[in-house]
Amino acid sequence: LTNQPFSDISILENHHCYVAFTTLFDADCNFLENLSNEEFKEFRSTTISLILSTDMANHFTTVAKFQTRLQTGTLSSENKEDRQLLMNTVL
Repeated sequence: LTNQPFSDISILENHHCYVAFTTLFDADCNFLENLSNEEFKEFRSTTISLILSTDMANHFTTVAKFQTRLQTGTLSSENKEDRQLLMNTVL
């Protein structure tokens, strides 16, 4: 466990990120190998954000941010950050 890149924040979620990507690159399940570098970076970033959003320490902040965006009418499917916020909230 000493080689795993965990911080002191969201320890369990960081572990899940580590295991997910280790598993993807280990065996026959690497469906990411055909992605371009840019597509892979986007997938990795999105996946990490989704996993970290499951930390209940961030739950109320995420929900409040989502509710504010809905109330102000500024939530847009064209906005990358808004799409990520929606996915994090749904998950």
